[in-house]
Amino acid sequence: MLDPADPAFADIGPAGDVGLVPQAALERLLADRARQAGVELRRQVELTGFEQDDDGVSVHVAPTDGSAPESVRAAWLVGCDGGRSAVRKLAGFDVPGTPPEITGY
Repeated sequence: MLDPADPAFADIGPAGDVGLVPQAALERLLADRARQAGVELRRQVELTGFEQDDDGVSVHVAPTDGSAPESVRAAWLVGCDGGRSAVRKLAGFDVPGTPPEITGY
């Protein structure tokens, strides 16, 4: 965790205002906020397709536990599933640039 009193972070611009939050804690906070807003979250499902119309979107998912596929009706489908996004690929959105690369030091 970031210690804001650490002199190494003094007077270094916006980076001095950065704090670290573990990903699990951030996901928990975002999920709680989504639930408070009335959002139903689905985990452990694979997006297999969707159809959009004037009233929303029908989303087709297959649970990863092998149970029966299902369709869910929603007002929105949001693709927050990373660089290899199934939502983006199925929607045909291109992401120009270079392939992802991981570099560790």
